[in-house]
Amino acid sequence: MPVSAQIGAGKSSFDANYKAAFRDYYSGNFDSAYHRTQMMIEEAKSKDDPRYLAASYTFATLFSDHKGHVAEDLDNLYKALSIYKDLGDSARISAVYRYIGEALGDLQMYQNAYDFFYRAIKIAGDCDDVYEESRGYNSLFEYTMVDLETEVDSAGISGQLRNIISKMEYFSHVVADDTLEHIHRQNVARIYINLASAYILKARYENNIAYADSAQKYIEKIRKAMGFQRITLMRSYIMESSVLLAKNKPSDAFYRLKEIEKLTANLPLTNTDFAKLYHNLSVASQRLGNLEEAIDYKEKALEYQSLTVNEYNISVGFEYQTKLMADNEISAHQRDKELVEFANNEKLRNVRFIGYWAFGILLVLVAALSVLGLVLRRNKKATRKLNILFNKLEKHNRKLVDQQNELTEQNDLIQKQRDTVDKINKEIMSSITYAQRIQKAAYSQDNDIKQLFSDSFRMIRSDSLVTGCFHITHEYKSIKILVAATCSRNGVPGSFFAMLGLSSLREVLVKYRPEGEFSPAELLSSTDFNLRQLLSNSRNDDIVETIDMSILAFDVENRMLSYSGANQGIYFCHESDIKYLAGNAHRLGDPNNSEFVTEKTPIAPGDMVYVFNNSVEKQVNIYDMTFDTYHVKQMIKRVSALPCDQQKEEINNTMTNWLGTNNQTGDIGIIGIRCVFW
Repeated sequence: MPVSAQIGAGKSSFDANYKAAFRDYYSGNFDSAYHRTQMMIEEAKSKDDPRYLAASYTFATLFSDHKGHVAEDLDNLYKALSIYKDLGDSARISAVYRYIGEALGDLQMYQNAYDFFYRAIKIAGDCDDVYEESRGYNSLFEYTMVDLETEVDSAGISGQLRNIISKMEYFSHVVADDTLEHIHRQNVARIYINLASAYILKARYENNIAYADSAQKYIEKIRKAMGFQRITLMRSYIMESSVLLAKNKPSDAFYRLKEIEKLTANLPLTNTDFAKLYHNLSVASQRLGNLEEAIDYKEKALEYQSLTVNEYNISVGFEYQTKLMADNEISAHQRDKELVEFANNEKLRNVRFIGYWAFGILLVLVAALSVLGLVLRRNKKATRKLNILFNKLEKHNRKLVDQQNELTEQNDLIQKQRDTVDKINKEIMSSITYAQRIQKAAYSQDNDIKQLFSDSFRMIRSDSLVTGCFHITHEYKSIKILVAATCSRNGVPGSFFAMLGLSSLREVLVKYRPEGEFSPAELLSSTDFNLRQLLSNSRNDDIVETIDMSILAFDVENRMLSYSGANQGIYFCHESDIKYLAGNAHRLGDPNNSEFVTEKTPIAPGDMVYVFNNSVEKQVNIYDMTFDTYHVKQMIKRVSALPCDQQKEEINNTMTNWLGTNNQTGDIGIIGIRCVFW
């Protein structure tokens, strides 16, 4: 058979046996998997195919790990390494170095293992083999994190974990396109395993649950990449128990681990996997207070760990490493010899250029001296100019100092003026606050209105501390009287003018004794007369204030409402019908006032009477719309059936929502009375 045909047949047989060995391994038939790799070695020897033989030696180590054949594994790897060196296959040399490092790492010879991982990474990087380079970093970081679990320097650990996470996330993006192939999916899954392990360690050392959540995210990615393999699934569950422990959920972790223990009877988990399983069970039991169980599980963990890490296996590892290092020392000696020869040749070549360099340096020195002389001459001129500028700068600085002193004096004066203004403002505010207390004592309050009208509400929203709105109640025989008024000005002027109006009104109420029917119009006319009398000696063009007033008289015996208004109407709501009584168009204190009139309307139980001052309809929203009569009636329809206290709350919310971010315009005064025939 031709050589090419033999190679082709060897490759086909190798692939078939390789796939069958993996199938047996992941189905739990370990002996069959190991037997197939031995068949591959014998077949490669018979066909005299070195590449096939080296690959067979390499893969034989994958399926004999669980048997603890450390000596056999290292011997096969050494044979494979020798063949790949003869073939000059750098990528496979890198892979074998990685396998050697993993074997030494399983023996907990971490520093020795790191040497081989670094060699593997260096060779893969020189060959631009990103896939093999990522596998080298995978192995390096996997055993680094196992080593870190016994460390106590949390700051150093955090730095190493940060480097691991950065590197692994980089490779997870670089090799992600290869996840369709089985072997590449294994590599990506190992990257995710390292990332999950790194975040679990960060959560433990930095006591931050957020890192445990990141670990859980990568555990889900492991299952997505290799979830069809039960061994990978079991390992992900063991890692998930570490996440639960990091989140301080020992009970959940314990039950999860006990379920895993039941499922691992026929799975090819390594001694390291079982050691990790029982270690986590020990930690969970200890946190749950079951110390005896914790000790038992810890003994099992150490037992599985000692199956690989024993004196014989460690001595084999040292012997093998010594053997490999001896080969490397020979090659290093040869490289040193070549470097010495190269250096001697370079010395001979360098002698020829010494003269040229000396002459060149001399020319450069002459040129530099010439340039230096030119620079010195220019520096003298520049120095004279700098002295002139410096003198000007000194004058300017003195001027600035004078201006600074002047500004300081002005600031002191401004501060004194500000202190004076603050003092005046405090005195004014104190006076206004006191005026507010006087005003509250003089005006009727909510309780005064409720004493006469039990089912009622009053709402005043002032835009300053004092207000021009006032309300008083009065009772004459069987007639209950409510007066609601608002001054045309707001703030302090409005409050003073309102006090004049209140004084005039109370004088009229005390003296009023009607000869016939009780007339709100007569009360308005008399109050208007008194107010104009008070202002007759002082009114001029500068005093233009007036008062809007509504007087309501409820005749309880005859169930009749009499009303008269000075530029202020009322809304009468009977069932769903709303009627507006406008009153007279003139205000109190207006020299052009005409006669006021009284309007009457019958009242029934449950009817609502509302008094809104004119400021309500002047409120403007952000769309430049006013709260006009239409909006007032719509609001009355919506709230009239509610209890009075709830009506007050709804009306207040409506006004607030209407204004939005706009400021209130004037004092808002609203009174609502339900007719219950007191």
